[in-house]
Order: sequence, then structure tokens, then C-alpha cells
Amino acid sequence: GAAFLIRVAGAAVVFLTQVLLARWMGGFEFGTYVYAWTWVLLVGDIIHLGLPLTAQRYIPEYTERKQLDRLRGFLLASRWLVFAIGTTVAVAGAAAVHGLSRYLDSHAIVPLYFACVALPFYTMSNMLDGVARSYDAINIALLPQFVLRPVVLIGVMAAAHLSGFMTNAATAMLAFAFATWASTLFQLFMLSRIIGRSVPRGPRTYDM
Repeated sequence: GAAFLIRVAGAAVVFLTQVLLARWMGGFEFGTYVYAWTWVLLVGDIIHLGLPLTAQRYIPEYTERKQLDRLRGFLLASRWLVFAIGTTVAVAGAAAVHGLSRYLDSHAIVPLYFACVALPFYTMSNMLDGVARSYDAINIALLPQFVLRPVVLIGVMAAAHLSGFMTNAATAMLAFAFATWASTLFQLFMLSRIIGRSVPRGPRTYDM
């Protein structure tokens, strides 16, 4: 029930966000923003290699079988691995944008760079989602990415709009990157508190 309500609330917030951004930015700039934003969604939902779903398979198993060394190893390694992959792909993506800049629409280049900045933390948020679900922390799994992220995004863009700052695709993607970093770090902080209470300290084993 909580997951359903969060997703409904998130859909309403995202709808409002898209309407406001389109009004503030205009059709052309909004289309460029959506183009860069969609690349983040497409790539970010692939490069975690399914580890968020794997968390929901192994965390309960390791917990039930009292294999706490493997549990601690998975909790640490999975998050660092996803972040490392996201960072590597982001650097490669930025290099690709630079190398292909002569073939790209000049208005899309800077937004695509900011998309690369957002990518590691967007991917990490998906990983934290899977881990949080494994501890029945559905609020921590869903609220940061489906509600907090768009709220921060629209807050930053509203501040830019009201202060007379240029509200174009580059500004929107920068705001999206900031919102992604902020919401993911908050999600990581809250989830780490739950893990700290649930999993005692000890040695780690990495089941490659």
C-alpha cells in the first residue's frame, strides 16, 4: 500500500514538474532536456547489471542462513561496484559526447555532459532501492527517487526562473544532476542507518 501511494504521488509530482519545466523553458529547450534526461534513464537502468534485483535474492538468503560475512560483503561490494560501473560509463559517455560533438546538435552537448554527471548517482539510487526493499524499508527505497528528486529539481528550477537566470536545457540538466546527487546521498544515509542497526560489524566475504 505504501509503495502504491508513493508511486501515485511520484507520478503526480513528475507530471507537475514536466508541465512547469515546459512552460518555463519553451518547447525547444524542454525537448532537448528530455532527450538528455532519457539517456540517463536508458543507460542508468542497464549498467547496474541487475544487482538491485540480485539484492532481493541474496540479502534474505544470507540473513536467514546466518551467513553474515557474505551479507556484509554483498552490502559493501554491490554498492561500490554499481557506483564504479556508473562512473566508468559516465566518463566514457562524456568522452563519446566530446568525440561526437561535431555530429551532435550544439544545444544538446552541455545537457549531455550534465547527464553524465548525474549517471553514477542515478545508478546508485537503483542499487539502494533494491537493498532497501530487502529490509522492508519501502519509504527509503521509493521516496528519494520518485518524490524527493523531482521536488528538488523543480525547486532549483523555480529558484532559477524567479531570479531571472537562464532556464534552458543545460540549466535543467544541471538541476537534475544536483537533485539526483542530493536525493541519492540522503537515501544512502538513511539506508546506512538501517543496515547499521540490522547487521553487526564483522569480517566480509565476497562471493564472486
